[in-house]
Amino acid sequence: MSPKTAEPTDGGEIPSPFLQSTIVSAKGVNTKNWEAWLTILPPPHQLHVVGDVQVGNPGVDPILIEHEPQLDPCVLQLDLFLIQQPGIWPDIVVWKQTRYTKIGRKLGYEFVEIRYEDKPVAKIEVEKAE
Repeated sequence: MSPKTAEPTDGGEIPSPFLQSTIVSAKGVNTKNWEAWLTILPPPHQLHVVGDVQVGNPGVDPILIEHEPQLDPCVLQLDLFLIQQPGIWPDIVVWKQTRYTKIGRKLGYEFVEIRYEDKPVAKIEVEKAE
């Protein structure tokens, strides 16, 4: 894994808690247990995405950020980033949960696609919950 300073890419924003952190790059990423569900009552609609990501140490936080541009109105594309927190961390591979929530009116997504380093790693069908 090679770290680099956290910077916005393609005009996107990195959440403020991660500004003093580094983005970790890996040749691949292991993920599991992805779920996506849409709650429509009460308004506004809420889309929730949850999954587990294997990281190289407990100080790495997986985060999901909306991909730009979105190409298909039925598929929400999310970019997965691995953010190394400052400090000294044991070299232990662990699974960490990541989540993403989008709130809006009439969210019509049927699938969520998770992308890591511009490659798809998971495609999740959105379940509708009322």
